[in-house]
Amino acid sequence: WDQMPQSPWASDCPFGADWCSSAYNWCQLPWCYVSEACASKLPSRIFGESNSTLYYSYTTCMNTPDCYTFPYDPRCPFDKMDLNWSTAAECTDGWTGIAGVPIT
Repeated sequence: WDQMPQSPWASDCPFGADWCSSAYNWCQLPWCYVSEACASKLPSRIFGESNSTLYYSYTTCMNTPDCYTFPYDPRCPFDKMDLNWSTAAECTDGWTGIAGVPIT
């Protein structure tokens, strides 16, 4: 979704990016909009940081790992081998550019 040209995040997920790097792997993660009652909700930044009432979840959407916030999750980097979800790249060798993986 985030890689689609009409997505609000398309400019952050440029065509040809290294999808196995920590800077772009989040672009491959499936997520779902959820209600405020969802235990795994994360506030959307689509309309800005403050007072967001729009939430999404990776967990609710196929139990996807949150490789953006927790890049050291053993299921990261995420690719189609994890959940048979179509992705732009396979990360068979793990993360590229390990130095860029943020420490959380």
